[in-house]
Amino acid sequence: MQRKQSRKEYKRSCQIFDEKSYCLGGYTQKVFLEGKKASNPMVLFLHGGPGSPFPFCAGGRGLFPEITDEYTMIYWDQLGCGINDFLIDDHFTVAHYVSMTVDLIRAISRDFPDQPVHLFGVSWGSVLAVKAARQIPELIGRVMVYGQVVKDLFFNREVYDCLQKAAVSDKERERIAALEKKVDHTKEDMGFFAGLIRKYTEGYQAKEDGKMPIGRILWGILTSPDYSFANCKALVVNGTRNNRSLYHELLKIDLTEDLAKICVPYLILQGETDIVSSSKQVQEVVRHTANPCLSFYPVAGSGHIPGEKGMTAVLEKGFRFLRAGI
Repeated sequence: MQRKQSRKEYKRSCQIFDEKSYCLGGYTQKVFLEGKKASNPMVLFLHGGPGSPFPFCAGGRGLFPEITDEYTMIYWDQLGCGINDFLIDDHFTVAHYVSMTVDLIRAISRDFPDQPVHLFGVSWGSVLAVKAARQIPELIGRVMVYGQVVKDLFFNREVYDCLQKAAVSDKERERIAALEKKVDHTKEDMGFFAGLIRKYTEGYQAKEDGKMPIGRILWGILTSPDYSFANCKALVVNGTRNNRSLYHELLKIDLTEDLAKICVPYLILQGETDIVSSSKQVQEVVRHTANPCLSFYPVAGSGHIPGEKGMTAVLEKGFRFLRAGI
């Protein structure tokens, strides 16, 4: 993140610096836009989670001029977090969030008919990206994702093999063996495996990856004029925290067929150490589908969560891919 000007100075220099309210999936939600030039392409960020809109959240305007100098970023804290905090009970499904995503793309396309809308999804956001690209390809320019979810999230062969070789405790090993035999995994099972992956493997964060400038980004968000303290708190503690239905779907999801039928240019950036959504498995799916619209780029020394190397790949490879469609 490079700050060339103060946030107020940068805001004044932007031709697009808008706050919008849209009805998405039946719920009124706030969406923020920021771009140096009105002629720049639009990029909708679909964050991870569900419920984790960091770092390109609504409070992040003014923090990423290296992106917004060339693109108009659309910051959407998805329903249930950040500025759109809301109780997400168990009637919510993946389809609800896909519907919100599609509604937002349609609204942006109506408001800015002369600019293509590209998608940038991370982890959970990659699910929304592929589903939206399948439903309304005519409104989408290109798609770039980091940490593509395909199938067997958390509970895949690579995770079991890595944990088998790790120095886990006897109690942990017993529970791993029991979960390997289990068919329907729960949110608690997922949380247990997520903890093991973080503790014993580089599946989430690779040792070589370095870290994003988290301190500067957090301070920028905390001091954002777009956010109240409650909004900042809802980046982490929010209405998605007790939801089970979305996680239940995610643990059973299989996007292989959707990816095979993608008809817009679609780039997958995947950390080579990612086993949460196995990089090897994702690469094999892309190879097997033989879809000419799909591209796979392994990011060496990076895991499921992009650090310094991961974000460099996003900026240098991913955004260059989006601009290639102009």
